[in-house]
Amino acid sequence: MFKAKYLFLLTIFSFVLPHKGHSHQKHTATYGSIRGRIIDHATKSPKQYANVSIKGVGTNEIITGGISDENGYFILDEIPFNQYNIIVSYIGYKDKIIQGIELIPTNNTKINLGDIEIFLKVIKMESVQVEDKAATIIEEVEKTTYIVDDIDIHEGESAADLLEKLPSITFDIDGRLNLRGNSDVTIMIDGRESKINLNILNSNLIEKIEIMTTPSAKYDPEGMAGIINIVLSKNKFEGSSGSLNLNTSIFNKKRLINSNISSIGSIFNAGQNMGLSFNYFKNDLNVFTNYNINFKKSQSTEQRKIIYTDLIQGSSNILENNIITNSNPFINNLRLGIEKFFDANSLLAFDMTYLDHAIIDSTNIDGTDPMQSITDKSGNDLNYGIGYFYDNKDQNKNFSIEFDYDDHDESFTSKYDSYSDEIIDIGINKFFSLNYSSPFLLNKLNSRYETGLRVIHEDDIHGGKVMNEGFDWVYDNFVAAAYFSFDYTFSNHFSIKAGSRIEQQRKKTYISYNQNYNCEDLIGTSNTSGFCNCIEYDTEGNCLETENSLFKYLLMDLGDDLKYNYAHKRFYPSLFLIYNTHSDATYKLSLSRRINRPSHHEVNPVPDLKEINNNWINQGNPFLNPEDIYTSEFTCSFKTLVGYIKTSVFLNKVNNLIDKDMASYRNPQGDKTYIKFTSRNIAKSLGKGFDIYFSTSPTTSWDIIFNGIYWHNKFTSIQENSGNIESGFSGKLNSILRLNNNQEIGLYSYFSSTTKINRGKIKPLVRVDLNYKKIINDNLIFKIKIKDLFNTNTYNVETKNYLSIGNDSGSDMLQKMDYIGQVDQRTLSLNLEYKFGAFQKKKYRRDNSSYEENKKDKLKF
Repeated sequence: MFKAKYLFLLTIFSFVLPHKGHSHQKHTATYGSIRGRIIDHATKSPKQYANVSIKGVGTNEIITGGISDENGYFILDEIPFNQYNIIVSYIGYKDKIIQGIELIPTNNTKINLGDIEIFLKVIKMESVQVEDKAATIIEEVEKTTYIVDDIDIHEGESAADLLEKLPSITFDIDGRLNLRGNSDVTIMIDGRESKINLNILNSNLIEKIEIMTTPSAKYDPEGMAGIINIVLSKNKFEGSSGSLNLNTSIFNKKRLINSNISSIGSIFNAGQNMGLSFNYFKNDLNVFTNYNINFKKSQSTEQRKIIYTDLIQGSSNILENNIITNSNPFINNLRLGIEKFFDANSLLAFDMTYLDHAIIDSTNIDGTDPMQSITDKSGNDLNYGIGYFYDNKDQNKNFSIEFDYDDHDESFTSKYDSYSDEIIDIGINKFFSLNYSSPFLLNKLNSRYETGLRVIHEDDIHGGKVMNEGFDWVYDNFVAAAYFSFDYTFSNHFSIKAGSRIEQQRKKTYISYNQNYNCEDLIGTSNTSGFCNCIEYDTEGNCLETENSLFKYLLMDLGDDLKYNYAHKRFYPSLFLIYNTHSDATYKLSLSRRINRPSHHEVNPVPDLKEINNNWINQGNPFLNPEDIYTSEFTCSFKTLVGYIKTSVFLNKVNNLIDKDMASYRNPQGDKTYIKFTSRNIAKSLGKGFDIYFSTSPTTSWDIIFNGIYWHNKFTSIQENSGNIESGFSGKLNSILRLNNNQEIGLYSYFSSTTKINRGKIKPLVRVDLNYKKIINDNLIFKIKIKDLFNTNTYNVETKNYLSIGNDSGSDMLQKMDYIGQVDQRTLSLNLEYKFGAFQKKKYRRDNSSYEENKKDKLKF
């Protein structure tokens, strides 16, 4: 029903809104155009994102400019008749200057410069020739953009696999995404916040990834580490075109043999993935669609050894468990979009993304407390978006209005040896945004302001059965925000951007269950309840005596009032100072205030007893307050004779820090003590660190990219007997060697030092991926990849924690744990890509809610 309404609105708008044709007569009289293609001198390959600037002869003023597309082409329109110099710049290459280009109204109104060759910068060091090619990144004031097609070999992988290749991004032992060592990251898809599991989104749907470590006032301040915006693919070509991707993979499966995890030496079919894309653009109507189906299996292994030592008696108790989890997914991704262009400045856009998944995880635990469990997760997410966009380049004005609607439905069924959980998570999220930008009236060339509104409403219900008992947990969140920012360019070298965002949030949550359940109702029956334990039965199996269960006591500890309301109004300022030198170096200072709201998992009060055999209890805290964060960052980026370098130093201060709290919990009905994991606002923190990005090309056919990051957090007011320092270093190395006959060999490696964590450490980790690519012809590409070549992607964790067990004056129990976990096994995958269609550049190009006319006449490439 909702889909039908959107399509109806789209049809009405396409006829009602005025259709303005191009005013060719006006431009022909006083304006001309310049076009051309940027290519590498040595390889003759096209260069995407080369900067093209047009300056008047005898002046340093830039009249206009642009960037080259994926095929190296550029076209600059509406250039006043005059004489110009053209400058082509590209990171790692010498600037190309073409002088004395004349646009005159007689017979030189459209100039085609043809192929423009640019040359690498070269330096000789001890007779070894080192050349630098461009880094595959786009630097902007508030974000860094990575083009997916330039990131390793990603086809057939998930979004999570793709993201871990990027600088400063890692995944921790629990599978959570970390940015600069911090998991408090906001994930967005096409500018909209998303809670999607990145393992079910296929990388074939993604065009580029934007990383904002210090976002401006325009963006949601959620997330301490920053924002990662995943931009999904849109149509890039005129006419009809598309591609078909087929991927298959295998891995060496492991099993539990004699209570140990062992390799059985056989190759296991890890499943397949198929992706199909189709694009159509004609007569100002742009249609694009992508479809992916994925049923690629995976396997994870864990080995745990926990030693409890009584510090008074000297006795010890050891728990050892080996765990294998096999995951069998079936995932569908569909994306459909339509864009209606009214003229060179405006368009109406509609897009729909549908995700459907069914994943069965089977877990076998062998050791001190053997157990088997099966978890069946299934659900779907349907997102609609509609928006109107206006971009007038003559007046330098932009306007956009967007509405998005997200409907998600997910269910979890977990079956254990003695009980089962059935959870349904449903919700509707609505987003509305309005944005406008324009030059200041006093100075159109050097200043610009931007303002806007954003409203978010999240209405979620988390309910079902836990421990065979019914629950409903309702979450209602409303956020309204307004922002204003301006930028001013003082000179060719120095500029400033400042802004502020005011935000008001209102959040209501409550949990409902049968708080008055009486365990005596079970007496004389064979019924069971998660709230009660039957401690004596008659000969017919009927209960004679009961007591409250551990599960019920944990809920009772929350109190009788399980409603929690939170409201705040807060300002979030941001400031950017940018300085560009004559030698193409850029220095940037960024300051902002942010917030980190507790996650769904952190505030869920329903006790999780899946690991009760390890004496572990997991329970969220519904009374958590959000973290208040202040961040600052200084960045320097520059070109050298041997490569491109970008380095950053960052600081952050956090109040009301949310952290894991581990404490002993004694069962009121017995003498058994458990370890309870929850979250609390237990500390403040001061974080600092640096990262570095370096790209170079020792030869014209060899590219190397290195990224390293060091982070250090110091905590204050933290709980007793836990560490107050967390720190670590990790790095990534990506090398691509181009061979003859359109072949490539790629090597990706990840490594980390010993990482200090709260109460322990993670030992060093190394992983290596190897891939090969062969372009068979213009339409067919073959790829092969080995993930984790040496099968070393293993987390080795050691922790030590002091506990108080029946001793109020101090610690009397020591808990030590050794953990070895492997998230995935070594995997071999094959990928075949077939392209069809004309693949001609389209007439208009949409980028970041900004729509520009790239050509007026059809270019035949």
